[in-house]
This record gives sequence, structure tokens and C-alpha cells, in this order.
Amino acid sequence: MVTTTGEDVVLQVAGEPGSSLRWYRSQLRNGRSGDKIVIYTGEKMDYRQVDERYFVAASRKEEKSLVILDVKTADAGLFTMEEQFSRQTACVNLVVMGKLLDFQFC
Repeated sequence: MVTTTGEDVVLQVAGEPGSSLRWYRSQLRNGRSGDKIVIYTGEKMDYRQVDERYFVAASRKEEKSLVILDVKTADAGLFTMEEQFSRQTACVNLVVMGKLLDFQFC
């Protein structure tokens, strides 16, 4: 998904009925993706790992879409959703582009 800074995004996922979906975010180490940290446990958001700009919108039990408000450049990276019991994963690449400034020259 490609977005610009300041926009809101919804990373949509759905599992099979009865599945337990968790959201992870990669930690950056020396400019590279490193360990994954749990940001959504399947029941609640872990706000020690993220701020209130992140939340999970669940329209049905098997849908757990990650919503990011006011996207920042630092949000770019790899988000991962994993089904807790089967360990099947889905990765979403979020590309964040800065806004171009409008300059006027005299």
C-alpha cells in the first residue's frame, strides 16, 4: 500500500471463522527489519509498543483490520498479520511518501 504522510490507512485482513489473528510490526535495527513485536494480541492493542494512532477495527470476529491514523514516515516498513494457531502469515508493505511543498518564487 502506498500513502502519503498525514493520511489514514486501513490494512485489511480476514481469517477463517474461529481464527485468532495477531498483528506484528518489525523493529528496525541499523536500517533493517529485525525482530517482530506484537502490537495486537488478538483481543487488545498493546499501547506499550505503539501509540493511539494505531487500532484494530473488527467488523466481524474473523476480520481484524489494522488502522493507522496520521501516517508518519517512521510507519513505513513491514507489518505482519499472523494466525496464532496455524502460524500462517500475511505481510503488508506500507510505503510512505512525503508531501511535496508548493513554493512560489517572485
